[in-house]
Amino acid sequence: MDSRAIQLSFSGPEAHSIVDVIGRYIRLRQSGKEYFGLCPFHADQNPSLAVNKEKGLYHCFGCGEAGDAIRFVMTINKVSFKEALKILGVERKPSARMRSSSTKTSKAAVVLTRWVVDFSLRLSDALIAIGQRKLLACELHWAEEQNRLYREWAILSLFHQDIFDPRFTKEIYDRQTDLGAIINAII
Repeated sequence: MDSRAIQLSFSGPEAHSIVDVIGRYIRLRQSGKEYFGLCPFHADQNPSLAVNKEKGLYHCFGCGEAGDAIRFVMTINKVSFKEALKILGVERKPSARMRSSSTKTSKAAVVLTRWVVDFSLRLSDALIAIGQRKLLACELHWAEEQNRLYREWAILSLFHQDIFDPRFTKEIYDRQTDLGAIINAII
């Protein structure tokens, strides 16, 4: 990644919808607010892959695989982050706003953007860990643990959604020490 701030833009109005992205690879059926399909990451006979369009996340209750659209493309195609962005049709281009801003602001934006990507991957890893523990709790018929893990999943899913919202990104970044402690406690 070069040192300039970048703007990510998708080709097409719905190109970034996680349902559309995953729907390119597997058949999804809507059930309430979520979509379900056969997980491509293990031998799945019953639809265990849940996709939440609102949150932009997927989770397999069979194998524990979870993440966002970029992680799905990386995993299913066994490609790097950069290659996944190309597959998704994401362009890297200098933002007009960033070209006109000061160097100090541009550097801060680059730092913040890199942190968002890194934190998003940490959250995805935490969500995977929760999914794996939830699978074990289901096998052991441990309802109390399943409920606790569901609450952890919901909290981290909201953080994952909020870090991409410009209204909350800076505030979350400023509290990263607290959030890092929460994630470490959960994992």
